Parts: sequence; structure tokens; C-alpha cells
Amino acid sequence: MPSSPRKNQPLLVTVVSKNASTLEGLHTYLRGVGVVTTITGAMERLVEMTPAAAAAVILFPDEYSPDIAIGALSTLKKLRPEVLAVVVTNEPRRFVDATGEEDPAASPLVMPKPAWAWTIMDAVRARLDARPRDPPIVARPSARRQGRHE
Repeated sequence: MPSSPRKNQPLLVTVVSKNASTLEGLHTYLRGVGVVTTITGAMERLVEMTPAAAAAVILFPDEYSPDIAIGALSTLKKLRPEVLAVVVTNEPRRFVDATGEEDPAASPLVMPKPAWAWTIMDAVRARLDARPRDPPIVARPSARRQGRHE
């Protein structure tokens, strides 16, 4: 029987930024609220740096070329569709329009700067909590149990 998804496990998040103070500040805050973090400045290594059990990736794409940032988001969506992408940017429209995603639950969470650590974390938790859970597995009676022997 599968365990309940992520309820009893610490939340795993990867943070991507070229700004050392952004990385350190967000890492410190997230660690303080019980979130396990991986931090990197290498946007092109986003998937490689994101643990398989990660729930979210928080990206600060303004510090990178648009091609690298959009490419990283596309790769993340293709290889890790279950990971929530959170984009913190001065240009939110660029990233909302670039995804072309019609399903709001599957689209990246785009937040305009400035965004404080607690607002980012509250938004991440709200989006993750809003995701549909896998339906429970219901055992169907076998033909034998119903009195039919085939």
C-alpha cells in the first residue's frame, strides 16, 4: 500500500540563482522552516541538481539569458513533470506566455519580484496542497468471491 504523498516526509526544494545572497538567504530561511534544499547557480544543470524526490524548483531566471532559462524550464517539465517550477522574476509575463500551458495546476508558478522567502514558501505549499491526490486503490471482488467460477 503506498504511503501518503509527502505528508510525513520533509519537503525537498532546489533553488537556482546566480546571486549568492539570494541562494544563501533562501536556503537559510527554508532550512529554518523544515525544508531540505539544494542550491545551485547552474541553470543548465537544473535537472541534474534536483533530487528525484524534489517537490519544487525555485528559479530566479532574470540573471540568465532568456534562452537558457526557458530551455531549463522546458527540460524540467519534460523530464520531471511532477516537480513544481516556481519562477521569481521582474518579467512575469514573459514566463507565463512562454509556457503555453493551459492547465493552471501544471503550469509554473510565476511570482513577480520582489518576493520574500515566506511568500514564496506559502505559494509553494498552497500550490502543492491544491494538486489532486492519486485516487485510492479500491479492491474489486474477484469472480470467485462473488460465487462465479469461470
